Amino acid sequence: MGFNDTALKMSSRLSVAVSTIGFNQTAFIALVPLIATATGLQTGEIGLTAGLGAVAFVASAPLCGMLGARIGARRALYWLGVVLLLAQLIFLALMVAGPLPYVPALGLLVVSRLVYGAASAGIMPIAQAWISGLLPQKERTVALARLSAGLSIGRILGSAAAVTASVMPLLPLMLLVASPLSLLLAPAANDTVGKAGPRSDSRAYLSPLDGRLLPFLGLGFLVTMSFGHVQMILGPLLQLHLAVGPAEATAAAGITLIVVALAMIATQILVIPRLRLDNRTCVILGTVLLAAGVLLVAVPLAYVNLCGLVMAGVGMAIATPNYLGWLTGRMEQGEQGAAAGWLASAHVLGQGAGAISGGYLFTVSAQAPLFVSAILAGMAALLAFSMKARDT
Repeated sequence: MGFNDTALKMSSRLSVAVSTIGFNQTAFIALVPLIATATGLQTGEIGLTAGLGAVAFVASAPLCGMLGARIGARRALYWLGVVLLLAQLIFLALMVAGPLPYVPALGLLVVSRLVYGAASAGIMPIAQAWISGLLPQKERTVALARLSAGLSIGRILGSAAAVTASVMPLLPLMLLVASPLSLLLAPAANDTVGKAGPRSDSRAYLSPLDGRLLPFLGLGFLVTMSFGHVQMILGPLLQLHLAVGPAEATAAAGITLIVVALAMIATQILVIPRLRLDNRTCVILGTVLLAAGVLLVAVPLAYVNLCGLVMAGVGMAIATPNYLGWLTGRMEQGEQGAAAGWLASAHVLGQGAGAISGGYLFTVSAQAPLFVSAILAGMAALLAFSMKARDT
């Protein structure tokens, strides 16, 4: 087996390892009713702790990316896995302790989410930088797409695990707590590729204002803010289009998101390896599909909505690994983890901004968030078009 074959096999193992992040994202959200019952906390307070975890994620992602460059990717992933497990054990203790006084219950949940958010922020950037250091530019995007597919598979498994709560309430909780153990599957070979050399390590900090990085932060923010609008309003929009109640709309939104996730995984695994376009062209193609897809969601027909959402998801699946591969190709090896970390922070900020903007715009008009989403995707396409082709 050649060097590149080995690297691609490593990306498959890493995709399983990083699936814990996607698993936690959906499982924690789905378990909110169970958390409220076990802790006595209200939904708003649980949401606040999730928001604080997101803040910790944004602050920690570039720092964790730099950690991987300093101590080696595999070692960094293992240590972050230990911290994730600690955070989940704190969460488990809270859930099985029975109703606690308000302050201790809220405090334990805040600590758990802060620790989890800070540690989980580094998993994808470190894995992405590790793979980027192993592969040439043309093969890098395929491997990065596999990592993204692992994240998506984790999200689907998290939703599936939550369904078992009606049969055995403790089972999804135990799976959630144990999910960081997947990081033990991180490959043990080629760890030196994840470390910065003397030249690149001399640069202790990668500024988000670095000219090589800044356009990609803009791309990541615009793309995720665009899709964030759609995710936020999907349930209420389906309720209007289908003329159903909240429970039925919630179920329809859940099924729709699973279909979209499966389409994204299929794109990442089957389509991207067969694309013969450079990164820049793929980013433009993906963002155009995203814009067209969200406009189809505005049509008040259920099957057109589903087609539009699948198209938007496919666009996301094409664009994201391509601008990440494009970015890492610009950076020194020791800077790739920090660059991926800054991009992860931009993604979280974009998702949050899209959720806030989409929620408020929906109160004005059901179509307004979709039109704004399409405009943002169009802006991302124009930004990618304006960037130099030689950088791809």
